[in-house]
Parts: sequence; structure tokens; C-alpha cells
Amino acid sequence: MANPVILPSRTFKSVAELRTWMRSIWRRGECIITDEEERKILNELVTYYHDHPDKKIGCGIERFEVRTNENYKNTKCFYIVRTDGTFTDVSFGRPSYRRQVLTAMRNEVANQSIAARREAGRLGDLSVHVDHAERALVTISEDFLQMKGLKIEDIMLQPTEDRSSRYLLADRILAVEWLHYHKKNAKLEIIDKRANLSKGAR
Repeated sequence: MANPVILPSRTFKSVAELRTWMRSIWRRGECIITDEEERKILNELVTYYHDHPDKKIGCGIERFEVRTNENYKNTKCFYIVRTDGTFTDVSFGRPSYRRQVLTAMRNEVANQSIAARREAGRLGDLSVHVDHAERALVTISEDFLQMKGLKIEDIMLQPTEDRSSRYLLADRILAVEWLHYHKKNAKLEIIDKRANLSKGAR
């Protein structure tokens, strides 16, 4: 059975399905990615499926483009154009277990983001995102694991009850402790969607 590619906004049933989706965009030829859903998926792929997302994102993502690969002139690939005008090619592989655990931890606290939207009166507003101010979610997650004396490989995952291809922490006591830790230490803010996409998922 193929392993799914799980993102916050979309789940691909397999790496093959993800590659089919990417090729459908490449077939358009060289272009700027303007579709908001496609931008969001690419942003999440950089954040969760690249080994060095911080290096790729740099000072922030201005846009994604399809360009001809500099090394293979007959193939297309995605490029990130940063807010300072620099650019780099980007590709995505199978996620590391670290990425899968961090995604599961993000899933665990999703209701806190929904609550932040509700409190701000922006529950159904698609023009905004909920972002982590001051400290990124990755940093808070890693600090929590360090506090508990746990390594990434110590964490077991389980699928959600609805089998929607999303994963959660298998240790439900640990999950509750993580919820409380995140609520105490995360500062959530409502931010314009375009601004949030430019700096990568947090």
C-alpha cells in the first residue's frame, strides 16, 4: 500500500499522485504560479518535504515559478523567487520521519488555530491565516520534546479515527501534555494570507 503525502491543506494518496499533480503544472510551460491553492500546496511542500526548508525560503517567498531546469534543458521544475529577488530551484522527496512527527504535532493543535480565528471574528475568512508569532511552531515542538527528554524516533504516530490519512500522536497522554504546552507557549496571530505564504508555514 502506497504511503500518503500528508499536508495541512491537502492529502495526496501517494508520491505518484503528487508527481502527477506537479507534472500537470509543468505542462503549462514556464510561468508564474498565481493560483492560491497551488501556491499554498507548494509552500507546504517546501516546509514539510524539503530537508532544508529554511535555506530554500531564505528571507521569504515572493512567488513560485515554473522554469526550465538549468541542468536538464528538456525538463521543467519549480523555482522559488524570494522577496529580495534571489531565486533557487526546489524539489521534493519523501518526507523524513521528523517531518511526519512535526506535522502530527501541528494536527494536534489545529483546534487552537480555529479558536484563534473564532475569537478574532475571522472564522470563515479565507483571506487570512493563523500564524505563530515570535516563536515558530517547529521551535515550540522541538522545545517540548526536549523538555520531555524525547527524541523524534521515540514518538509513535497513529492515523485519525476517520482514517483521513492525517496522523496524530499515538501516546494520547503525551498529546494532552503537548496541547497544554502549546496553548501556554504559542502566541497566535491573524495574518494576511499572502504575507504568511511568503515566509513559509510556521
